[in-house]
Amino acid sequence: MWGAGGQHDDQFGSIYQAGSFNADSSVSTRVVSVNDANAWAKSGVMVRNDMTKAGGSAGYAVVAVTARNGVVFEWDANGDGYLDTDARATVDFYRPIWVKLTRSGTSFNASYSYDGANHVPIGQPVTLASAAAKQDAGIFSTSHDAAQSAINQFDSGAVTTVTMP
Repeated sequence: MWGAGGQHDDQFGSIYQAGSFNADSSVSTRVVSVNDANAWAKSGVMVRNDMTKAGGSAGYAVVAVTARNGVVFEWDANGDGYLDTDARATVDFYRPIWVKLTRSGTSFNASYSYDGANHVPIGQPVTLASAAAKQDAGIFSTSHDAAQSAINQFDSGAVTTVTMP
């Protein structure tokens, strides 16, 4: 799952809700464990305009726990359907970690938490101008190595949409 530096990989497994993520939404999950198949094996939350179009759907961002690189916020800065920019946070990943992605208009914020309530920002908010009015959102996992599979565990997750009166 990376598209910078000439690399164009976008392989993952996901469970998602189509069209559930709009201009005032958040998606979160608690990652219990990440298999160490690769330093960049990761599990977390993902949004994109169309989850069924790997490598071809813009409006793409993830927040994930990695096997050896802490928690990452990755996004498609140029709108080509591949993750190409990131921000990272060093964390204790030997215990469960909540990850959360929040959208306000076309601005996306990433955070992590050890308790699900007190979230720490990862990097700065980013603008994804290519984000559709309604996007797909859910959880995902990747081993980051086509020759190895990874067993990563989640124990909860939610897509929340703010409804204005």
